[in-house]
Amino acid sequence: MTAQTRIRRRAPARPGLQAGPLVVIASAGGSFATILSQSAFSPFLPTIADALGTTVALLGQAPAASMLLAGILGLAAGPLADRYGQRRALGVGLLALAASAVGVALSQDYLTFMTVMLVSAVGRATVLPVAMAVGGGRFVGDAQRRALSWMSTGAVAATILGVPFLASIGEYIGWRGAFLTLAAIALLAFGLAWRGLGPDLQTATAPFRIRELVTPYRPILRHRPTILFVLASLIGNIGQWNMATYQGAYWVEQHGLSLHQVGLAALAQGVAGLIGSWMMSTPMGRIRPRRILLVNRFLTGLLIAIPFVFPIPTLAAGICLMLASYGSGMGTIASTLALADAPTSRATVMTLNGAAWSVGIALGAASGGLALTVGGWWLLGVSAFGTLGIAAALLLISDQPSSRPAIT
Repeated sequence: MTAQTRIRRRAPARPGLQAGPLVVIASAGGSFATILSQSAFSPFLPTIADALGTTVALLGQAPAASMLLAGILGLAAGPLADRYGQRRALGVGLLALAASAVGVALSQDYLTFMTVMLVSAVGRATVLPVAMAVGGGRFVGDAQRRALSWMSTGAVAATILGVPFLASIGEYIGWRGAFLTLAAIALLAFGLAWRGLGPDLQTATAPFRIRELVTPYRPILRHRPTILFVLASLIGNIGQWNMATYQGAYWVEQHGLSLHQVGLAALAQGVAGLIGSWMMSTPMGRIRPRRILLVNRFLTGLLIAIPFVFPIPTLAAGICLMLASYGSGMGTIASTLALADAPTSRATVMTLNGAAWSVGIALGAASGGLALTVGGWWLLGVSAFGTLGIAAALLLISDQPSSRPAIT
């Protein structure tokens, strides 16, 4: 019996919502497009910087600004998805990603590039957390873990297939052609989501009020483990995206790789991440997810720091970053499972955590550019290790039993 067959036989958690292989495929497609839009810039940073007459460090601030805006918008995305439906939320987000990619391809100067990058914030705030909310809300028990593992495959496949594919396209038709291809992928993901998720249930009939964006978060403010977990997500993503934003430039400038070779390095890391996500569908997935994340954050920080701090050979650096990607694949699923006890709806808590990811990515890209300018690649590695270590400490505290279950 295949995983998809087992998923099909498990009823959705909310009656009236579709749950089955098409739901998993649609959500995985959205995850693929979102992660690809976040990762696509790294191999092209030196080329785009030359074309727009700017520097790699300054260019890296455009994705940072987009993710910071996504973090702000993400606070509204969860309650709006609960009110108007998951399919609508995914659709709007994917269309925003497509529009932004077209704008990037047509950019002729840094200001235009920065402006169209901000459009992608809508998609980054919405698609990935809502896709994970679909897996967490429409499946239950072991079927939930399997569904989330399959959905995360879309995110990891963006690195395995998408980044090498776009890098290869960039070799032949340039970076502008690569981003037009990204727009086409986002539109295809939109079609899959619209077809696969089925009609949204009517969740509210009363007129919309601004306070509806705030009310779902009030229980979280009184729930200490969730607060600490979200803070750990924010700080951990600073560390991971210190490296991820500039990884393509690192391979080109420090190891002399071509765009095609950068794509192959991304392929190897993506395979490792895919294996990591699949491991969470095995008995290992029954380990307390916060404990998995705790160990994961510390070891990932160490593995990221080694190639940036020490002058090791290209193969050794690739192995370190592959192992870090393996941990990231496990971490994506563990993060979703760890939030099951949050005192609010699945979509709201996932988009809140997604907002923390977005802010962390933005701060990671910004601080990474600063570290690169001030101290070079070694300082980038030290920064990544330090922030991921802090995230591990916060996860340790959040996993401890407390006599005070809530913040007063």
